[in-house]
Amino acid sequence: MNDSNPHAYQEPSAQPVGERKRGLKALLLPALVLGAVAVFFWVNSKAQSSRIVWVLNGTQKPYDVTIDEQVYTLRYNEPLELRLAEGTHTVQIVPPVWGEDVSDEAAAARAAFLEQWVPAARERTFTIDSRLGLAVLDNTTFVLNPDGAAMLLESDVVYGNKNPTPHTMQPLGFFHAIESIDDAFVESPNSIETSSVSSGVVRRRLDAFAYEERMGIPGFAGEPLGDAELKAQVAARLAMDFDSPFFHFEARRWLDETEADQLALTQATPRADVSTVPPPPVVNRPSSPVSIMAPTETESAEETAPAAAAEEAAALWAGVENQLFSIALTEDISSSNSGAKVAPLVAAVEPLTKELTSDAAEQMLYLLRGQVTPSPDRLAKLETLGMPARVRMGTLLVLARNARKADATRLRDAARDLKGMVENVPPVWTEALKKPAAK
Repeated sequence: MNDSNPHAYQEPSAQPVGERKRGLKALLLPALVLGAVAVFFWVNSKAQSSRIVWVLNGTQKPYDVTIDEQVYTLRYNEPLELRLAEGTHTVQIVPPVWGEDVSDEAAAARAAFLEQWVPAARERTFTIDSRLGLAVLDNTTFVLNPDGAAMLLESDVVYGNKNPTPHTMQPLGFFHAIESIDDAFVESPNSIETSSVSSGVVRRRLDAFAYEERMGIPGFAGEPLGDAELKAQVAARLAMDFDSPFFHFEARRWLDETEADQLALTQATPRADVSTVPPPPVVNRPSSPVSIMAPTETESAEETAPAAAAEEAAALWAGVENQLFSIALTEDISSSNSGAKVAPLVAAVEPLTKELTSDAAEQMLYLLRGQVTPSPDRLAKLETLGMPARVRMGTLLVLARNARKADATRLRDAARDLKGMVENVPPVWTEALKKPAAK
């Protein structure tokens, strides 16, 4: 047999091990990339199908609303969290039910007024989307306000050594898409970890800014709304609550002659037991409780009503006792009100928001929680709103305890100005007033 025969049997040569590994890697890398892409698009698809939308009631009365034919109840200052898929959705307010005393003509006028001033009185649409369709990477906060009257406040929560940016107010609107919000309508964390104190972290908040904060008094600590927005807000609130004497009174200040004539057509036939006259303005109350005297035989109920209301309000304010302010002077107050010593102070004030002293009590809560700046105009208005001098003085000292140096000095100076009006100043207040005054 000739060994040189080219057709003779030969052992196949083995493929080098290195080449086989390189071949496997070449196949594995694209598979991993394709798998990662598939997982990303699956996660993104899940995110697109479940975007958070906050729904707000900007009026002072609860109402029902249909979103994609599902009925939800919206309560004042209680944002509702929904999860909706990206795309276009429908919304409409369920029309209010008016009493039997409302004539057909008045009901028709109310429906027309409602459609004029409330965005979702008729069916409206809103669209949820994300940049480039990447919902998983999108940090947009969506807020739906069917009545168009809600106010939204953006603010900073600072951790470490950082300077906050000024508060900003979103313009009134039916639907908002706001970027770069860290905490929407929830409490910010009490603390977070940073690499160092000097680095600091700032978290951006979004909160509902309650109507009571501006009080319907132009110039009160700086009116956050322009005239056109204020007019739209008042009209929308009235359209959702035609039985409110307060909003009727407010609306007369802003509506023009034609609009006022249209509003007059909405009036129901007055019932004998319901007064359409707005309540009298709150007067300044004494700092100590006064017993409520029954009217004498020669006095009418109408003559004694304002005095009785003032005395009742004074008794309510007396519930906010000196020791609560004294306790609060020893502990910082935060928006969470989590401190065991702070809780009684807030608990003492909150019931007053539902009584005759609601305007001043609402302002006091906002100030104590640090949700607004205690400007001179704001503090001066506390007296106009009927807060007793003793309570004003205690509030100023609590605010000074938690304010920066210059602001704290200004607040203590304002408290000193009230000292002559307050009897039996508590010792802890006197100690607080010993700190340096402004030069």
